[in-house]
Amino acid sequence: MQTERNEKKHRRSDKILKEAYLALVLCMPQNKITITAITDHAGLNRKTFYSHFETLDDLVFEIEQDYLEKVSEKLDAIDPDDLVLGIEVYYEALDTDDPAMKKLLYGDDPGFFYSFTTDVTSLPFFMHFCREEKYQSLMTGYLSALTGIYLRWKKKAPDVREPLKELAEKSANIIETGLASQN
Repeated sequence: MQTERNEKKHRRSDKILKEAYLALVLCMPQNKITITAITDHAGLNRKTFYSHFETLDDLVFEIEQDYLEKVSEKLDAIDPDDLVLGIEVYYEALDTDDPAMKKLLYGDDPGFFYSFTTDVTSLPFFMHFCREEKYQSLMTGYLSALTGIYLRWKKKAPDVREPLKELAEKSANIIETGLASQN
């Protein structure tokens, strides 16, 4: 009984610390966020922070992994051969409505964006298209190109952008054409 209560308290504190970080991301540059600022915002002490994370980078890494897990769950729910839908899910993750996640992805520190987009390549859905782990660099290259396509699309005025589904179809064609040339 005590262990279960401790686990709930630990999960609750973990969630509060992550939410505090995400709240701070919206009102200050990432490189200005400190552990003290997070714990003050969360109403917790530094000892609590260090019982969850060794460093601030560990907290950010966990937030990224949580987001990546959500994307992975969406990809796991679709037909593994539906590349267009998989790319759509990826683009929707990049096109998030969550203001804190949007700032993490496109804000003042490109590290989160780079880490997230490269981690996507190791998800089973995308590795399925390269069949062998030695081709992960090939998928990484494709997703880097697709990310560039998405970023150029994002810079266009909203009334000029083609629908995201069409962009996903064009992007899938790039991978399918490239993979066909590899065989």
